[in-house]
Amino acid sequence: LLIGAYRDNEVNTTHPFMLTLDKLGELGVTFEQITLAPLQENQINQLIADTLQAQPESVIPLAKLLVNKTAGNPFFVNQFLQTLHSENLLRFKAPENGHQAQWHWDISEIEAVGITDNVVELMVRKLKKLPATTQKVLQLAACVGNYFNLTTLSIVYEKSLTDTFRDLLSAIQEGFVLPTSELKTNDQEIIESQLVIINFKFLHDRVQQAAYGLINQEDKTKVHLRIGRLLRSNLSETECLERVFELVNHLNVAQDAIADPTERTDLAQLNLEAGKKAKENIAYGAAKDYFKLGIRYLGDNAWETHYSVTYGLHKELAETEQLDSNFEQADKLINFLLSRVESVLDKADIYWLSIRHQTMISQADRAIEIGKQALGLLGLDWPEPDQLKTLSRYLESARQQIIHKTQGQAISVLLNEPEVKDLTQKRIIKLIDLLLIPCYITKQNKFYFWWLACKVVELSCQYGMLAESAYGFQAYGMLVGTELGDYKFGYDVGWLGFNLSKRFKQLDKVAEACYVFGNNLFPWVNPLNKSEQILDEGLQAALASGNAMFVGYILIYKLFNPFYWGKNLEKILEELPEYLRLVQKTHNRLAEDSILALKLG
Repeated sequence: LLIGAYRDNEVNTTHPFMLTLDKLGELGVTFEQITLAPLQENQINQLIADTLQAQPESVIPLAKLLVNKTAGNPFFVNQFLQTLHSENLLRFKAPENGHQAQWHWDISEIEAVGITDNVVELMVRKLKKLPATTQKVLQLAACVGNYFNLTTLSIVYEKSLTDTFRDLLSAIQEGFVLPTSELKTNDQEIIESQLVIINFKFLHDRVQQAAYGLINQEDKTKVHLRIGRLLRSNLSETECLERVFELVNHLNVAQDAIADPTERTDLAQLNLEAGKKAKENIAYGAAKDYFKLGIRYLGDNAWETHYSVTYGLHKELAETEQLDSNFEQADKLINFLLSRVESVLDKADIYWLSIRHQTMISQADRAIEIGKQALGLLGLDWPEPDQLKTLSRYLESARQQIIHKTQGQAISVLLNEPEVKDLTQKRIIKLIDLLLIPCYITKQNKFYFWWLACKVVELSCQYGMLAESAYGFQAYGMLVGTELGDYKFGYDVGWLGFNLSKRFKQLDKVAEACYVFGNNLFPWVNPLNKSEQILDEGLQAALASGNAMFVGYILIYKLFNPFYWGKNLEKILEELPEYLRLVQKTHNRLAEDSILALKLG
């Protein structure tokens, strides 16, 4: 038996969890889904009757009171009953004068006491009954987070592990804080022979909220600043990066209280790291906040005094705006960066962003023009159109590079080739990888698509592999198969590209490779319907990496391919509205138009 829980308002039909449920259903696995609602009056009535061992009719007034106070929230119901008992408003009467022992309460007495119908206020009321030292350590724990460990808490409490544990003990005994690890010996065991539990969590996020509410409003900034500075000074650089969210969230609360230029520069760098981490987790709103705060910490002359971190913050902000489909703001930032960057390599990186930006808004021709500028900047000139009418020499050059590298062995040996070290060649390969898409979707630039694919193969064999080499190898494999009829060699080269993406574990490139391999190479030697598993893998990789462009491209073929292999049309159309909603949300115009075309067809 496996029981799981999720918040149904936080997942849609393309979420990996829902895709897993769909697959389980297709495999015939039986499972039941239960939607939890607030407790109803009759349920609360039965709960009270069972708890007090009373007749259901006798507790109806108390049940009505709890419904009014708690709105059926199970956690609040439980806490409200415990409060009634702790304040002697729900008391046990021993047998006397021939009457049996029973629980007693007085509704008018309870109402007169005025117990709040706000769960946080109720928890504050309960927490204030704890010893002052316990309240103090709980306040600090609430600042640390819903989950916390004793080591961190002892740093911000500025006491030993043993003393911190001792002061926390009352909260543990009252159930406000729960241990999430076993007993462990601490570093002072030899001296004090003390056993402590290291990891804890608050009983509920409302308990944490109540503990945080115990801190005076005017003191909260000071508390967060002190915690942030203590963590910064007590943690190693590696630990600071591992716990960067925790660290910067404390210090950012106190941003206006930090005046030292050195500390503000350090905070700008930490916010850059936090933003990159948030971006990787597709938390674009949080990432943008970190980048903007980092820029604010640096001041007006940052480009002259702290170029590296200033460039990093602006570049990451532009990319995140782009990923979050805020194309107008992204375009402004890209143009601003092009006016400020100093090195050729930095400029090439901003051109990369600009190419992707133009591709995402369906301006393929503009993307290609920018790509020509970027590659020219790095020393790679595009051939004239008439030079591309005969592709044979480019095809043969790429083939000879592969033959030379493999030395008669299977093409799979190239999977173990070292990574590119040359920074210029690395950027050239990355730019070409991005340009393959707009060149492919515009007929007049199809020859450039093939030339670029051959160029990726040549450069990767000469200088080393990248995740971005994957698409080039796959495109070359497509060309060898369709243009030369050598489907076996083309498939093998495409297989290499597919697995290169997995070698580098770069999810956005895995998504692209699954799309190309599943649609253009895999069906050469396998039934088309077998490619669905590859596309599902690509979709999950695209969603996990925030690759909105390829989410759209994959969804197109998750609708088109089943149509071609003969899947029931009604089943296909069931998926269409959700797919359309998703591509519209990310402003993927090509995918939206393609899906609408299928709908109209």
